[in-house]
Amino acid sequence: MRPSGPALACIFADITSPIGLAFLRRYPSPASAARLSEAQLLRFCRAQHYSGRRSPAELLARLRAAAQALPGKLTTESMAQVVRSLVAVLNPLVAQISGLTRRIENFVESLPDGQIIMSFPRAGRVCAAQILAELGDVRERFSTFDRLAAEAGTVPVTYQSGKTRSVTFRWACNHRLRQAITCLADNSRHANEWLVVFTSPHALAVAITRTLSASSPALGARHLARLDRPQTLRPQAASRRAQARF
Repeated sequence: MRPSGPALACIFADITSPIGLAFLRRYPSPASAARLSEAQLLRFCRAQHYSGRRSPAELLARLRAAAQALPGKLTTESMAQVVRSLVAVLNPLVAQISGLTRRIENFVESLPDGQIIMSFPRAGRVCAAQILAELGDVRERFSTFDRLAAEAGTVPVTYQSGKTRSVTFRWACNHRLRQAITCLADNSRHANEWLVVFTSPHALAVAITRTLSASSPALGARHLARLDRPQTLRPQAASRRAQARF
């Protein structure tokens, strides 16, 4: 969608959402959206049942603040037709993805392990499904926390030769599992103000892998309770961590 100009691609958070595609179908070029008013955008959002948190004034300001392309007339018409064609291709594709996502969400809700993972704050059903898919059915592979943490890439790797010793980032791991766990960790910490300020996504990713490696759901519940309970920090340490955060 970039050929039509970056402004049209940034007005909504997800360009492939139904309202994003509807906007591109209605305004396929910067010229067609140049005279868009706040009242017109309000009517458009109401017609699309827009439930976002942005007002039409904010959306219009985002549209106006983006970089504007200055193509010629023929280029503008050609790129507008390209955008219409891409929208026509994406509409059924997005509909199929949405249907598949709903099936995944319904399926993971029926699994006991899915219920455990979804008990994390802001875990989400798709993220839980991705974690379960990467863990697989043979849980004996992860008999200890260290093995699961190494598989997920949430712990560093140590190299030692003679008197030389170094600790580096773990590149060799299951990258899909690491992405899912770190995404879950980052989402979870935003559900608690204390965790947002004083906890890094990496620290929560380690805690999540430790919970997933537990064989008992009760142990996982205890880990969740600890994550949700603010810990007492010394004032100086809390101040340093807050400054590092901001």
